[in-house]
Amino acid sequence: MSNSLIEKLLENAGSEMYPFHMPGHKRRTLGLGAEKLPFALDVTEVNGFDNLQNPQSALKELEETAALHFCSKKAFVLVNGSTCGVLASVRAMTKRGDRVLLARNCHKSVYNAVELCGLIPEYVMPKRAFDGNRPLNFYGVIDPSDVEKALCSHPDTSLIIITSPTYEGVCSDISRISEICHRHDAMLLVDEAHGALNINSSAQATFENVFFPKPAVTQGADAVVLSLHKTFPALTQTALLLTNNEALIPAFRQNIAVFQTSSPSYILMASVESCLNSLNNSKAFFEYWQRLQRFYDEADETEKIEVLFRKKQSIHDSGKILLSSAKTDINAYELARLLREKYLIETEMAAPDYVLAYSTFADTDEGFKRLINALKQIDNQCGRIKGAPDTAFISELPQQAFIPSEKYNYNILTVPLSKSRGSAAAETVVAYPPGSPCVAAGEVITGEIIEYIKQIKSMGGELIYDSYSHNSEMINVAEL
Repeated sequence: MSNSLIEKLLENAGSEMYPFHMPGHKRRTLGLGAEKLPFALDVTEVNGFDNLQNPQSALKELEETAALHFCSKKAFVLVNGSTCGVLASVRAMTKRGDRVLLARNCHKSVYNAVELCGLIPEYVMPKRAFDGNRPLNFYGVIDPSDVEKALCSHPDTSLIIITSPTYEGVCSDISRISEICHRHDAMLLVDEAHGALNINSSAQATFENVFFPKPAVTQGADAVVLSLHKTFPALTQTALLLTNNEALIPAFRQNIAVFQTSSPSYILMASVESCLNSLNNSKAFFEYWQRLQRFYDEADETEKIEVLFRKKQSIHDSGKILLSSAKTDINAYELARLLREKYLIETEMAAPDYVLAYSTFADTDEGFKRLINALKQIDNQCGRIKGAPDTAFISELPQQAFIPSEKYNYNILTVPLSKSRGSAAAETVVAYPPGSPCVAAGEVITGEIIEYIKQIKSMGGELIYDSYSHNSEMINVAEL
């Protein structure tokens, strides 16, 4: 009998076996619109379907296939997203009270893990991103020398966590950072949730403007969390935790069981199998790279809207298309609105002066054609401004008044954001997307932070506070 999860689900859906077991819909379509959803394929850990908490057959084979595809000794399938993988990894790789080094642009899930595990965070600030000689308003690479300095200053650091590629596609030198970490007896966890990786073919080298980073797990990282659903054809919430460090495997399994549902969706897991099957299609990758090459070539024709990183650079994942409105008379939120409302193109995110368009090898010629034509039309219609706009940017590491897990030790006050300068934040405020904190709990609020938050709000961006009991004109601070 085949161990294909997809075939098992299809066979079960067509069988006459009556389900006196979960899930409660019993494979019937009873609700309004239910006939359009895959209820017939939804099942639980009944005979023949294996158990993700203790995989022995189909799911074990699925994880082994994932490990092979993603160049690791062990792969854990995740159905609670990369967030689950981050939480499980941090808890598995540390003990309470450990000192950890975080890249300042780590995802909110990393900050949550630090708080939950009672860790002492230190930070390394990424360099400001550059395209040519112009500074950009998002974070760039983590300088390996800054990691070295931080580890020399804090020799008891047990774990370093960085994001590479970033949401905007900026790639750090994982190989050098890994070597430095291990030389200082620390482990390296890479959040690779946004990684569209060079795992398929060396043919990519023939493309002048196309670059994808090598998998971090092959560059010495002790653990890597990779979202399948972000850059590969898999359903939302699917991800992998990868490692080549066999000593970590038992702790990873134990902690995944803590943070992951005990009733994983077999439909999500079947989409992982489908995704892995798609990775064998070298033709699809080759055609995708051709589409990207043509797009970046045609992007030279726009005069005011800039497509950043048009030329191949080893610090940028070409699949993350960055559209800068810095030289135009519209901000990037307006650019994203125009693309959505007039051209029916929904982009991944907008920041004050750039829009991020996510691409994958599931994109089509028509999709790329629609995007470049829309950009050319908008470029012709918008005006040009002289000089770069005055865009707020957090360039300095805030002072830390207390570690995040200690916020509950203080009386919490809700004060106007405009009057919070010098206070210690009692909550984390995140610009979402990308999900990195503007300020984290325990940090002293600076003028830079206040201006950054105000700018995002004024331009129509989204802010997420730990507390939902007040609006974004206010912020919770600790009474020290």
